[in-house]
Amino acid sequence: TQDGVSMAYTYENKVLEAKGHVDIFDFSGHEALKAINKACKAKHEGKTWSDVSIAFKAQFKSCL
Repeated sequence: TQDGVSMAYTYENKVLEAKGHVDIFDFSGHEALKAINKACKAKHEGKTWSDVSIAFKAQFKSCL
């Protein structure tokens, strides 16, 4: 965990997979979220969340 970002990961057979979430509130983003809520209220039906799930998968190859 660093700066509010937490990810669980596995590394197996030269494949790194990670999953976690980011919350805008962990980065002092309250005012930014208010602005997004206001600008997107109709499209989001009044619901905009402060967090998002993130994930990635990377395959590694030998340099030799």
